This record gives sequence, structure tokens and C-alpha cells, in this order.
Amino acid sequence: MKIKPTIAAPALVFIIYSALLLSRAINLDTMLNGTDPYLAAVVVQLLIFILPTLFFCTLRGGGYAGKLRLRPFAPRAIPFVIVASVLLILVSCATKLAVFSLFGKTLGVDEGVGIYRNYAMGDNSPGPMLYLALVFALIPAITEEFTFRGVILAEYESCGVGAAVFFSAFYFAMLHFDIALFPVYFAGGLILALSAYVTRSVLAPVVIHTANNLFALFLEEYIWRSILQPRNVVIFTFLTVLLLLIFMTFLFGEAGRLYKIYGKAGADSSYALPPEERTGALEAFVSPLFMMCFVLYIIIVV
Repeated sequence: MKIKPTIAAPALVFIIYSALLLSRAINLDTMLNGTDPYLAAVVVQLLIFILPTLFFCTLRGGGYAGKLRLRPFAPRAIPFVIVASVLLILVSCATKLAVFSLFGKTLGVDEGVGIYRNYAMGDNSPGPMLYLALVFALIPAITEEFTFRGVILAEYESCGVGAAVFFSAFYFAMLHFDIALFPVYFAGGLILALSAYVTRSVLAPVVIHTANNLFALFLEEYIWRSILQPRNVVIFTFLTVLLLLIFMTFLFGEAGRLYKIYGKAGADSSYALPPEERTGALEAFVSPLFMMCFVLYIIIVV
């Protein structure tokens, strides 16, 4: 398929947004009365993300999978992945604290996910909790990273690595259709995109994303309940910012170490096109389909 990336990529994203909005019409309470609510949730996620993305890859032709970094990350990248996982959680906490201070929005898990979590916690066996982690932590990380850190990064590399990182994070933030949480998801998208480049593997952002999802699913709400007491906010803010700076330093150190290894090994960097070979980033911004995605987002959130 010879369609320009600045047209093809937003077309895929628009289809995913439309499918996601359509899926919100599904009554979760009705799903919970079925024989296997977790399977229903998995099917919805696969239909929204994997089916259109796989079809897109098929249209792109043979050899396209080689551009998506569908490989495990090297053991030497494990420290980076651990640091990035902690940093993503810290960035999320710090950004949410700032956002919720401005918007006054209640902290907690997504309402729909909360229904499943309450359902799982009402059962004393470990099975439902494991299903909960699988369905709402691991599988979303796999499906979303395959799309946004796999395909979207690969498509926008024609505009330069910086543009690819930006658009991947921007589309990922709009995906959640929550204007208050947009800065949270955008910051997270930047970390996930950078991790794909530093580790040269889409599996790294999957692991990092999963760790953040597990934190949000099982710990975040209870931490906020204890922290958002007037006497605790100042100390929490101080500790979060301090840890954020420490782990950012660790992250840059690990990234520098890995790139030094790549440089000595002569690793392929052909994805980073020289300026004269790039499609202008302005063309990506003024793409009619990008504007359609953005207008759809504004219509839903306003």
C-alpha cells in the first residue's frame, strides 16, 4: 500500500477511535451477567485494536513487520526497563496531582474497570484477580503498544524520530477521551515511545505499560485515599518530585549507557532519517485525517 504515512496512520487511529466510542455503548453490567465477562472484555479489546492494526499491516505489504520492533529487548536493557517503569508511575502520580488540583476530579480507577474489579474482589479465590490483571493490565498494554509504539512510531518516522515520538504520544493521549487526564497520558506516551527506541523493542513499552496498569488497578486508589489528606499533600508532593528527578537521572544514565553500546557495535540506525529525506512535520499536522481525529476528540470531551 503506497498511501503516505501522514494519511495512513491517522486513518488507522480514526478507525480505532470510532470503534472505541462504539464499544462504550456496551452495557458492562449486562456483560457481567454473562458466563465469562473477562472473555467479552478481551474480545472487545482485540476488535478495537488488533483487528484494524493487523489489517493495516497486511495492506502495508511484506517486510512491514520488520519496522515494528517486534523483538525481545536484550538483557542489558532490563535496568532501563525497571527504571522507566518506576518513572512512568512517578510521572503519572505527579501529573495527576497537578491535574486534579486544577480540575478537582476524583481519583480512582476507570468506572468500567471498577465494575470488574469489584466483581473480582467479591470472590475469595485468586482466579478472578489474575483474570483482572490479565484483562485490564497485560492485554491492554499489548494491544495499545502494538498500535501506538509499533505501527504509529514506524509510520511517523518518515517525519523524523521526534515527530514519531510526539504523534505516538499525542494519539495515545487522545485515545482516552478525557481532557483532564490528557497531560497524564501524553507524558506517559512520551516515556513509552522513548523506551521503544532506547531498547529497540516494542516489548519494553509493553512491560512498562503493564507495570503502570497494575499499579493503577490495585494500588493507586488506596494510595490517593491516604495521601489526599491536607497534612499529607505537601510531603507527598515533595517526595514525588524528588524521586522523579532521581529516576529521570537514572533513566538518562541508562539510555546513555545503551546508546554507547549501540555505537560501539555499529547498530543499525536507518530509522533516523536525515533531515533532507524526511516528510515535513507540518504536513502531518495539516493532514485532513489528523484533523478529523483531533476534531472527534474535541467533540467528545467538550
